[in-house]
Amino acid sequence: MTTVSAIGALVALIVAIFLILKKVSPAYGMLVGALV
Repeated sequence: MTTVSAIGALVALIVAIFLILKKVSPAYGMLVGALV
């Protein structure tokens, strides 16, 4: 379970950075973070 959570957090971080670089609305980033 811990490994899955760690991978999920890492993916979420990468996605968040990608969204910021792409100038996507922060709301979408928050939704992704909420899912993780």
